[in-house]
Amino acid sequence: MDWDNLKVFLAVERSRSLTEAAAEIKVSQPTVGRRLTALEETLGVMLFDRRPDGWRLTAAGKKLKPLAIEVEAKVSALERATDRLTEDDGGLVRVTGVWSVCRFILDRVREANLVGRAISVELIHDGSLYSLAKREADIAVRIRRSAPRGDLVTRSLGVMAFALYASPQTAALPPDQLAFVGFDLASQGFRQSQWLDAFADRRPVVMRASSVDLRMRAALMGMGATILPCFLGDAQPGLVRLTPPIPELTEELQLLVHGDVAGVNRIRVMTDFLFSTFKLERARLSGAASDFDMDVAPMSLPNRDEKLNEI
Repeated sequence: MDWDNLKVFLAVERSRSLTEAAAEIKVSQPTVGRRLTALEETLGVMLFDRRPDGWRLTAAGKKLKPLAIEVEAKVSALERATDRLTEDDGGLVRVTGVWSVCRFILDRVREANLVGRAISVELIHDGSLYSLAKREADIAVRIRRSAPRGDLVTRSLGVMAFALYASPQTAALPPDQLAFVGFDLASQGFRQSQWLDAFADRRPVVMRASSVDLRMRAALMGMGATILPCFLGDAQPGLVRLTPPIPELTEELQLLVHGDVAGVNRIRVMTDFLFSTFKLERARLSGAASDFDMDVAPMSLPNRDEKLNEI
């Protein structure tokens, strides 16, 4: 039996869509359809019911699912093991994190001298949690939410603080005339979005954007104040910090790598570089490395007892 057909089966089961399954495993939709048909013909059973709300497992599909997951785990383990057998120290290292984390790494990765080591880096910024076990990424820098599961090696990278930033022109306005750049509607459950909307209160949110980069650009244009990571906002010449780091928005960062590949040279080089870099830059990340502009009166933070939702 072709493993690629089982991989297609699992992708369709998870997404309940041929289009999304094709995007997940990086093949065309017709290829997904052909492989799924080939698997059903090999087994002599229908694995999915094609319903208006998506592709749903049949009774036969439900029986196949745990077996396919077991095969997937073994194939992933084999792929990770081949990295340890490779004599070549160079190669590609895939690092995943949210946009602000990838931006922080990008601004400093040149210092790692990776070219001299024949190592290249792929930065993957996405809200999705890429699987280290399935080798969707080699290293993850994530905001700590709970204890990691599985055979993962973790290292604490310190904290990332957030504060309110605006252009000097916006910051000079009376507090009751201040406008804000908020998060898009899909992000309203996020802790930062809830804090900003509560802080704005009845003052206008003139624009909403889904990415840190867009919100920062809007603030630089003078559209309003917005929340940014301190390391990013403090480094922008066209922005001033309006508040100290906001305690309830401070996030703990951790580095994760699968135990099977933690000792692979290129991955070890990258994890050591990231750990030392985040340690060296802890003051910037925590917002302690830069005082906000003394020409601008800092805003006091609201006393808020309600617990905000997690990002």
